[in-house]
Amino acid sequence: MHLIKTFYLIMESIFITYRRLDSSSETGRIADRLQSNFGAESVFYDIDTIPLGIDFPTFISNQLDKTDIFLVVIGDNWLNVKDAEGNRRIDNPEDWVRIEVSAALARQNIPVIPVMVGESSNPPPKEQLPEELEDLADRNAIVLRSDSTFEGQIERLIEYIKDYFDENKKNNPVEGKQLLIGKDEDNVLMQTKPLKDNDRNLIRFSLSTAHDINWWKGLKVFDKRGMISLLSTQDDDHGPKQSPLINISQFDEEIKIEFHKAKILGRHAPVHTLNLATSQIKGSEVCFTWLTDNNKSI
Repeated sequence: MHLIKTFYLIMESIFITYRRLDSSSETGRIADRLQSNFGAESVFYDIDTIPLGIDFPTFISNQLDKTDIFLVVIGDNWLNVKDAEGNRRIDNPEDWVRIEVSAALARQNIPVIPVMVGESSNPPPKEQLPEELEDLADRNAIVLRSDSTFEGQIERLIEYIKDYFDENKKNNPVEGKQLLIGKDEDNVLMQTKPLKDNDRNLIRFSLSTAHDINWWKGLKVFDKRGMISLLSTQDDDHGPKQSPLINISQFDEEIKIEFHKAKILGRHAPVHTLNLATSQIKGSEVCFTWLTDNNKSI
């Protein structure tokens, strides 16, 4: 293993929640502008991208672990969209918008910004919201009308997000090291960044690949008692794949990371092992990104 260089890097993440029956076209326009400025992979806004069969609250919780800015797009019908029985969707505890917004409001470290696209300039008042959403009424909103003021206001939002990300980088630097692994020397980026809940006994691992990587890639994480995490990704699913939060208060002084790769449908072969001191990674997310792939046989 060779350590090539150390640098600072952070992946910005923006979560947009909205109701299709309320603001589908406006949200698409906003998302397009944010994606053009911050990259498509940095903006999550369409629940169609959620894999089938996934527990929705758990998925949203995991997504919020990676979120830096949370936008709530609110149009004229956001509050009063009704279900087939004629009841307000917002009053249903299983309503997906309610789940997303309440989960974001519960996170103390995520700015929750109402984005007003209808005629009103402020979020709904507290008395019209479910109890866990009442805090939304006090959040400072930005107004994005579909008129001549749109360009100026979307640029204002973009500048705010850029400034927030810049400040976040200063306060929460992410250390990265490029690793050459295996006899054919694939290039892997290892990053560590503080977990947002700041619990020093917790750790999380993630794995992703560059989009031109077309071999199966995997990670196995071990402590002295055995394997504690297994992650994999491949050419049509580049990640990031995340482990659950892992409590390592009782773990050994060292954790072993085993890197695997294979041709699709081929043999999954270990190509490298990396040992990390638990004292150095407690309270962190440890992210591995496979950047290059040498196509020699394994």
